[in-house]
Amino acid sequence: MVKEYLEPLKDKLVLYVTYHSYSQLFLTPLGYTTKEPENYAHHVKVGSAVVAAIAQRHGAKYINQRSAALYPASGDSADWVHDVLGLTDTYTFELRPDEDSPFGFKLPEDQILETGQENVDGLLALIANIEYNEKKQD
Repeated sequence: MVKEYLEPLKDKLVLYVTYHSYSQLFLTPLGYTTKEPENYAHHVKVGSAVVAAIAQRHGAKYINQRSAALYPASGDSADWVHDVLGLTDTYTFELRPDEDSPFGFKLPEDQILETGQENVDGLLALIANIEYNEKKQD
C-alpha cells in the first residue's frame, strides 16, 4: 500500500517520516546494515538539530542514532524510501517514554501534550535542515 502510494510521487518527495513509540529516539537510515550510508554526515547534522529542538521545549532527552543501532531490521518503509526511491531524508521518531520507563507503550496522560509539543518543534527543525532546503539555498 505505501509502495503504490509513494512511487508515483517519487519526484515530489522531499522528506519521509514515521512515528513510533517508544524510547525517545530519532532514528536515521539505515536499519538493515551497520554500514553508514553515503549521506551519513547529513543525517548526523539533521538529527542533532532535531534532538536539540525537542530538548529545548520541555527538557526531554532524545537520542540521535542510526536505526541499526537500535536493532538491525530489514523491510522498514524509511529504508525502502531511502534506498529504492532515492530520498536522502527518511527518519523515524520513537516517542516518549524513554526505554527505562515502566510505562512502555502506555504513555501517561499528563505527558501526551508535552510529547506532541516537543515533537512539533523537532519536526520543524527537521524540515529546516533537510537536503531539499540546503539545495534550495545554493
